[in-house]
Amino acid sequence: MALPAKTIAIRADAGTIIGAGHVMRCLTLANVLRQCDHTVRFVCRAHAGHMQAVIQQQGFDCVMLPAPSIAVDSNHASWLGADWQTDAEETRAALTQYGAPDWLIIDHYGIDAEWETQVLATPSQLMVIDDLADRPHACDVLLDQTHGRATTDYAGLVPANTTVLTGSVYTLLRPDFLTQRVVAIQRGQHPNAAPPRLLLSLGAMDPTNVTSEMLSALAAHPWATDFSVTVVLSSKAPHLKAVQLQAAASPLNIAIKTDVADMAALLASMDIAIGAGGTSAWERACLGLPTVTLAIANNQQTLTHNLASAGLALAATSPADAVIQLKQLHDDPALRQSLITAGMLAVNGLGAWQITQHMGLAGQTSKAGIITLRPATPADKDTVYQWQTQPGQRQFARTPHPPTVDEHARWWANTMKNPNAYTLIAACTGQPVGMLRLDPPTLALPTDTMLPPDAMEVSILLDKNQQGQGMARAALTHLGEMFIGVPLVADIHPENTASVALFARCGYQPLSQRDDNRTYVRPAVCKPLVTA
Repeated sequence: MALPAKTIAIRADAGTIIGAGHVMRCLTLANVLRQCDHTVRFVCRAHAGHMQAVIQQQGFDCVMLPAPSIAVDSNHASWLGADWQTDAEETRAALTQYGAPDWLIIDHYGIDAEWETQVLATPSQLMVIDDLADRPHACDVLLDQTHGRATTDYAGLVPANTTVLTGSVYTLLRPDFLTQRVVAIQRGQHPNAAPPRLLLSLGAMDPTNVTSEMLSALAAHPWATDFSVTVVLSSKAPHLKAVQLQAAASPLNIAIKTDVADMAALLASMDIAIGAGGTSAWERACLGLPTVTLAIANNQQTLTHNLASAGLALAATSPADAVIQLKQLHDDPALRQSLITAGMLAVNGLGAWQITQHMGLAGQTSKAGIITLRPATPADKDTVYQWQTQPGQRQFARTPHPPTVDEHARWWANTMKNPNAYTLIAACTGQPVGMLRLDPPTLALPTDTMLPPDAMEVSILLDKNQQGQGMARAALTHLGEMFIGVPLVADIHPENTASVALFARCGYQPLSQRDDNRTYVRPAVCKPLVTA
């Protein structure tokens, strides 16, 4: 059973100076919240290049605050477009149109604890999305998805009881990135094409026109004409026309795409990229797109440095340097594969779900409490081993004998470094109760039986001490919510009647029958299929 519906308000801005990233990542979170049947509304200021139409096109109400009354420049303090007291008053008035929300989400470099204290109404709760760790906040939950960021970076900046979520495991990516990641896993990541496909993505607005500098730097090298170059910009980018004229006169093979509706599919079709060090860096990492990263704003310096230090991307200091590193990356298959693997391990595409679970807004109820799913960690090794070796636990498994301690340790170590599978821990009110896995299918099906394209095989292991409380069904249902765009299959022994009944109740239907096992499939759906 799903959790009770709540109302959520989001305060975020977009514009030619601010960029699109804050609103785009909030839309990601908003879509997951709506999938969980919560109501989400936006409050935005009418900056030049605002994104009210985009927000409304995705089906969300968007209350617009007046146009900026002060100049907006590269100084984050100016990004509110008004003094903080005025913005707080206008935001509070906008929120009263619908009544106090259950949660207020803030994603804005111009907002701090003074604003938050002024606006927040009891009993609302507050979540802040930040990247800077440079000002105080009065919030219940703080998210900083910067790779390498530590919770201690916010010591003294948030109340002691604030839940601080840091690191790339919480990266906010739309559900279609999860679907396209599975597509990439199934077909093999980014095979070299002829000509190689290069993505140039230096910010949707690119206010300083780094894109033109990058195209000029590429055109200076004859070998760059071997690439098929795709440039991505917003239709509201201030230098779009100049880039279009430059592309038309360039010796390079350049296509310009504006307002890309399916960015995940576009990224998945590319072989290599030069990209900005903002939120789009996480999208590329999730899909295993090897990238030369270029910081195009001061607030991107830390992320760009951290990406390079962790081996998730190469970092360039200028467009000319980016071209040199692009050549190195293209000519070194081992380096490309290293970036692919590291990126996919760092960003699994489940960040929005992890965040909503921490907010108490996602999960499924069982008789014993709320069931949530989180990525497994090395610390889960011994707990999973205890489950694996419980009497009768592996009776219907493909390998019925329990593993030895050493066998399990080797398997777990390989699992932790496998970017092509998902290993998730089911928890009941925070306590581990089971494990779910998604792997590329290895089923031996009859020749006349075909799996859905891009399917993943699901398996479930529940602590035998927790059976009979509806936990397995809740976990499997929640898995279906999280991977809603992915066909899921299960291979079940026909004598395992409990599993047959469990998967049937969660919408899985028979696909094939063999002497030893039966295969069940849950197609990609718009809502999880659960019957009474």
